[in-house]
Amino acid sequence: MAISSKSLFHFTSLNNLMNILEKKYFHVRYSKETFQFRLSTMSYYIPMVCFCDIPLTKTREHIEHYNGYAIGLKRAWGLGHGLNPVFYITDNFTNPLEGLELGSTTNSTGRRAFDYFFCIIKPYKGMNYKCQPPEGKNFYNEKEWRYVPMLHGFSDSLQQIFSEKDFTPDINDRTLSIRNLYKLPFNVSDINYLIVKSIEEKKSLIQYFLSTDYATAIQNHDFIVFTVDEIFEEF
Repeated sequence: MAISSKSLFHFTSLNNLMNILEKKYFHVRYSKETFQFRLSTMSYYIPMVCFCDIPLTKTREHIEHYNGYAIGLKRAWGLGHGLNPVFYITDNFTNPLEGLELGSTTNSTGRRAFDYFFCIIKPYKGMNYKCQPPEGKNFYNEKEWRYVPMLHGFSDSLQQIFSEKDFTPDINDRTLSIRNLYKLPFNVSDINYLIVKSIEEKKSLIQYFLSTDYATAIQNHDFIVFTVDEIFEEF
């Protein structure tokens, strides 16, 4: 049994999935990442679009945590657009990072390179603050990939990393027009799978496709639409 999927899956809500399919690109947004050090817990905001390469047979937990809707695109598409697997680090590796002034405006070449590399680092395990109440989680099991744009020199209003104290909720909204310039595009031919929750949603989605430029692909079975139940029954 393969331990990695040939597709890169982006899990989201139904509304976001339909928006992605209509526009044929992903928006980059700053996402909160939390690191637990020996003496402190610190959070940073990193610009990214997240994917995973979990095989469909292993997606039950991921589906339960991340809304249940997904688009799966070809791995070759991801590699061609600069996606990279996340570098998971244990506590032993986080300790040297403690106290480092991430999200600063230091403009040295080395510092810019490190800030960009830090954007694909994630704790091996820790507290998942996206759940309420927060719960312990082994992040390594998510097999995450990220698309992270290089923002140095792109705009005076953006940083590669924002510290929690410098990030405000309106930053993602204020930079919407700027983010359009570094959106992550795809073609219909890049899609392998779509995942929805119910058979009614599947039928509606296929009917919708027949009146769009997805029609030929769906008629030729170039990609497959699954419901969550079908995944667990078939795989």
